[in-house]
Amino acid sequence: MTALHSYWGFYILGQVMHLLMRNHTIAQKAKRHIWDALQQNWPIIMTRLFLCTLIFISWTENGWVVNQLFHHLPQKMQSGIPLTRATAGLYGYFSDSLVAFILDKLSIQFPSLRTELSTLETDTTTPPAEAKA
Repeated sequence: MTALHSYWGFYILGQVMHLLMRNHTIAQKAKRHIWDALQQNWPIIMTRLFLCTLIFISWTENGWVVNQLFHHLPQKMQSGIPLTRATAGLYGYFSDSLVAFILDKLSIQFPSLRTELSTLETDTTTPPAEAKA
């Protein structure tokens, strides 16, 4: 059971790193703090995190479900993806983008599935002048 816990740790680390990087980029473009982006996008972030986690649970409990996605590949590649700490971390990092892409394609048919992260308005306030000594 401890091996499964290490998979979860790497999955969560991958998710957190991607979440911070993506929201940092949004905040940086608007010259705002990352906290502003996280506050604005938290419902979408939680929805996508939930969907990614369901897929990861499916992979950890029934590896054949995820591996069936690879049945159309050449025979040498059909063995699927083994569950290791590295693949769990990679999945954690890239799964948000994958789920966002899938939901974006589905939102053409079902607009309520839109889960694109919102941008922030640019901060136009001027920082206070530095006190000169």
